Amino acid sequence: MIRPDKVLACIAADECSDAVVEEAMRTAQAFGAPWFALYVETPELARLPTLSRDRVLRVLNRASRLGAETFTLGSIDIAQTILQFASAQGITRIIVGNPTRRSWLPRMGGSIVDALLNSNPGIAIQIICADKRSSVLQGSDPLVSPELESGGKRRRWPLYITATALLLGTGAIGLLLQSSVPSGSIVNLYLLSAVLAGLYLGQGPAVFTALGGGLSFNFLFTEPRFTLHINQLSDIVNFAALLAVGLVVAQLSARARHQTRVALHREQRAVSLGAFTGALLSAQTEREIANVACEHIGRAFDAHVDLWLREPSQTESAYCISTGSLADVSLLAVVQALRTHQPVGVGTSTCVDALHYMPVVGAKQAIGVLVMRPRVWKRLLLPEPRKALQSYAHQLALALERVQLLRQKELTEVAMRAEDL
Repeated sequence: MIRPDKVLACIAADECSDAVVEEAMRTAQAFGAPWFALYVETPELARLPTLSRDRVLRVLNRASRLGAETFTLGSIDIAQTILQFASAQGITRIIVGNPTRRSWLPRMGGSIVDALLNSNPGIAIQIICADKRSSVLQGSDPLVSPELESGGKRRRWPLYITATALLLGTGAIGLLLQSSVPSGSIVNLYLLSAVLAGLYLGQGPAVFTALGGGLSFNFLFTEPRFTLHINQLSDIVNFAALLAVGLVVAQLSARARHQTRVALHREQRAVSLGAFTGALLSAQTEREIANVACEHIGRAFDAHVDLWLREPSQTESAYCISTGSLADVSLLAVVQALRTHQPVGVGTSTCVDALHYMPVVGAKQAIGVLVMRPRVWKRLLLPEPRKALQSYAHQLALALERVQLLRQKELTEVAMRAEDL
C-alpha cells in the first residue's frame, strides 16, 4: 500500500461525518501523515436546520482536537472545491462519507462521491458507509453547552410575506398594463420579481415567487381568465417559460446573494485584521497594546475582551492589564492556557466556565491570555472565526514581544552605562 503524504476528511451534515473523521485520524496515525478536515458550505447547506449545523460544528471541533487542520470553504460545487483544495495542499488520500439516506434530487444528479470518482484526479478516494459510523457524537458534546447556543431558528415568514406582497404588486401592475401590452410582455414583470426575490430575500422566497408568479400569470392573464386552465398554445409556452426561467433565475440570484455575503464578510475580517495590525504598530507600551487589542478584537467578534499577561518572575501567575470588564475570570483557567498553549473554556474539551481563554503564544512561551465572552457564541466557535482569532492572537504576541525586547534593551543599556560609570 502506497504511503499517503496527506489525508483529507470531507465533512458533511450527515450521519457519516464522525466515522470519516475517525478513519482519517487512524490512517494519518498509521502512516505518520498530516491530515485535514474540510467542510464545503453551499447556499443550500447555509440554510440547514440548527441541529444539522450543530452536527457539522461538533465534528469540525472534534477533528481539530484530534490533530486535524480544519477548513471551511464556500462554494456552489462541492466536488470541484474538494478536488481543488486537495490539489493545492498535495492531498493523496480523500476520505468521504456515503450516506444511506439521500433525497431524489441528488440521486438523479449524482452524488458527491460519484463526482469525485468520475473526475479521476489521481488521488485515492476512500468511501465510508453509514453503517460504520461511530457513536461518539450521537450523545451530548461538551463543546457547546445548550444554554450558550444562539436561541431559536431564524424567522423566515416575514420574507415570505414580502414575497407575497411582491407578487400582489406585480399582478396589480400587470392588470393596469394588460389593455396596452400583450400578455407575453407581462411575463417579464414576473421574471423581474423572481430576480428581486432572489437577490434580497433568499432562495426559498425566490422559488416561492417564481412558482406564485407562474400560477398568478396563468390565473390573471391567460384565457380562460380567472381559472387555472390554458386554452392557447402560446399561453402554455409563456407559462412554461415563466416557470422554468423563474426557477433558474431565482436559484442563480440566491446563490449570487450568498456568495456576495460570504465575500463581504471575509473582506471585512481581512480589513479588520489589517487595521488591528496597524494600530499595534503605534502602541508603545503593554497597556496601550492591551487597550488596542481589547477594542479591535471585541469589535471584530462582538465580545467583551480582557487581556491577562504572565507575571515576569512567576510562571504560574498572571495579572489583568486591560480594563477588567469581565469579573468572573478563572485564574486557574488562565494559568492552564499559559501552561498548555491551548485554548480553554467554552468551545474546547476543558469547559471551566462561561468564558473562552485564548493563549497569546510568542516565540518561546505564552505571553498572555485573551479572555472573551461574545454576545453570540457561534460567531466564535465556528472553525473560520477561530482561525481568525488565532491570527489576532499571533499579531498580539508579536507586538508584546516587541515591547518586551525594547524594554530589555533599555535595561541593558542602563546597566552598561552604570558599569562604565
